[in-house]
Amino acid sequence: MNKRYWGLAVFSVVWVFVIMVFTGISRNISGLEPGPISVTAVLWFLVAYFAFQGNQKSIRITAFTVLMLQAVGGLVLVGLTLSEPTSPSFSYAIGVNSVTIGFNMIPWFAVLIYANSEIKKESVEPHIQQPMVVGPPIKNQNQIMTMSTNSKMMPIPEHSKPRPEINSFPIASTVIEYNSDAEKHWRAVQKLPVEYQTEFLRSLNEEPKQDVKTLSESLLEKHQKELSPFQTEKLNATYAQMLVLGEDAANEFRKAYSILGDTVPVATISQKILNKYENIKGTVIPSGVEKDRIINAVKKDPSISFKRVNEIGVIENCAYVKVRDRYHFGARGEDKFPFNCFVFQSLRDEFKIPLDVEPILIWAPKSDELPHFVDKTFQSNF
Repeated sequence: MNKRYWGLAVFSVVWVFVIMVFTGISRNISGLEPGPISVTAVLWFLVAYFAFQGNQKSIRITAFTVLMLQAVGGLVLVGLTLSEPTSPSFSYAIGVNSVTIGFNMIPWFAVLIYANSEIKKESVEPHIQQPMVVGPPIKNQNQIMTMSTNSKMMPIPEHSKPRPEINSFPIASTVIEYNSDAEKHWRAVQKLPVEYQTEFLRSLNEEPKQDVKTLSESLLEKHQKELSPFQTEKLNATYAQMLVLGEDAANEFRKAYSILGDTVPVATISQKILNKYENIKGTVIPSGVEKDRIINAVKKDPSISFKRVNEIGVIENCAYVKVRDRYHFGARGEDKFPFNCFVFQSLRDEFKIPLDVEPILIWAPKSDELPHFVDKTFQSNF
């Protein structure tokens, strides 16, 4: 469903009347007879229509076209003024019309910026976190270089569970369309795994008048408990590391600890699970796992993360490097990538990495050597 821009629609209609008044005053000052409404004023009605339809691209095209036409018109008037001597009254009239054109260009320019921002916003929302893939063991640098230059590097599989179809919940769909709070909280829930999205829609479909904030927060809290099922931070941190390997590894850790308790060191359990799952290809993190939380957990025991990254290799939409154009990490590497190759999709926007740039697997003996190692290893590739 398209978002309707009521504010822009109302502004467009009101602005037509402002233009009519301003034009009438300017023509009166210039000693000209009242004339018909201008073409650009009529086009504001077109903007109002597109705003009502939620058509940002048509709004942008209209605003850009009008700006170009008015710019050309202004240049023509300036040319007439400078080309040959004219009477003072004629020059004055041209000056007034030039000011009018400049005045009219300001709101069109604002509309163009607004349309561009809405189009950009729509292109990134709702943001669904991409799954992370755990690849095969990495034995040496040659294998890394082969993987990095191979255009058929292991693809990131799509999530096995499809997102819920909102049209299957017509009442919930209506609430989300007309209730801005419901729309906001629905976007937040869309960052959670699929089952939480379905639960949100089903509950809202059954009780459309309920407090959507309470519903959303209850699901977020439920998900947090799912990610932190243990009483101690150490156990939850280890569980987060198991989630990196996949749901099967995480479930096995919960099962083993529930049986063994503290009779076996947690590090021993996690290491055995790591060894068991390290050669499994295509293990997927469920969408919605809070990766920042995983990062913070792994920071507390970096030796595990180094071992896992160095021996297994963690591939995501990951670690883009283009040395000469500075896509790589440079001096900021330690701040942005505290341990080896945990690089996330959000960094693509920050570093303005094109979508057609192939992902490259990064490996370094130690995290603080990563920026230098990247330069040294990949300089010949770019």
